[in-house]
Amino acid sequence: MAIDDEDFKRRRALAEICGITRHGVVGGVEFDFRHELLEPREWQMETIGTDSPLYCESAFAPFIWFPWYGEFSKAQLRREANLDDESDEKMLRDPECIINVGDKITIKNVDRQFIEENNFGRAHDYEVRFALLNVIRSNDKIEEIKTPVRFTSMASIFTGDSTQFLDKILRRVRQHFHVRSLEKVSMYEIPEKDGGRFAAGTRFYAETLARRLVEFKKLAGNRKSDNPHVSSALDACYIADEAAYVGYLWARAEAEINLKPLVRSALRVKIGATSGGAKSGAVRRQKRAASWEPIAKEMAKGIRTENPTFSQEDVASEIEAGWKATTCDPPVHSTLKALISRMEQAGELPKRQRI
Repeated sequence: MAIDDEDFKRRRALAEICGITRHGVVGGVEFDFRHELLEPREWQMETIGTDSPLYCESAFAPFIWFPWYGEFSKAQLRREANLDDESDEKMLRDPECIINVGDKITIKNVDRQFIEENNFGRAHDYEVRFALLNVIRSNDKIEEIKTPVRFTSMASIFTGDSTQFLDKILRRVRQHFHVRSLEKVSMYEIPEKDGGRFAAGTRFYAETLARRLVEFKKLAGNRKSDNPHVSSALDACYIADEAAYVGYLWARAEAEINLKPLVRSALRVKIGATSGGAKSGAVRRQKRAASWEPIAKEMAKGIRTENPTFSQEDVASEIEAGWKATTCDPPVHSTLKALISRMEQAGELPKRQRI
């Protein structure tokens, strides 16, 4: 189907809404995909509202029928899909929602899903986000669109666009240094906490490679050209992306082999230490409750009752001096004082009277 000026303008407007602004009006339909979890510079979505091919099933976007498609007709879809046999009509699906002029499409909620749990790599590589949409009709009635729209990280290596790996790595490096151009980062002034010489090497070689590929990308983008070098330019771009991908995968493999076991071991030790500390604390509490603590508590109550002006220090000293139990020795002075403090806070001991 040929694309006229009106179609082109509509496609461009929809691409800008879905990819940049996340809100706007096209053909009398208002879109608002703004959400705090879907920052356009971080999370990308497919452009919706284009008119070809309408008959294809998509796992990542709902089938929405927009006013500029015209009146919905399966027969028309069958013709556009070149399906001669009506039995193949099962390949066609009904629109999940038919949008009218004056309607507004908004985000109802966003669900975060992780491809792999407990991963120690970059979170965006293992996370995708799904937005459920609502349609607000011109009469203010709200309808939910069941199929969510998928959002993937702009810098993700493993989700979303399966190519342009070099550009994604460059994006990550720039984000790390909070710059738009890596030329502003001195490779001799990167501290260890920011990656040190490894980050410096990445910056230098990635930026150098990107500059060398500029002309190749320009030529590769002109695929209708009769220039015999277009194919070679495409190959050069593919090779650069594949080389970047190989390097990234092997770096991750080395992390899996060498670092992840150490991290998991450290986490197990930490969890064990915490658990062990809790267990040992419980044992100590049980031991003192079965030995000196009941005796000291009774003595503390009697001393404070007879001497209501005695401080915690005085009561502890009196317990030490008057200890007569033969089954166990009294604890040290600081332990007795801590017990008296807990008893006061719990209301087990009469409060000290001030003179």
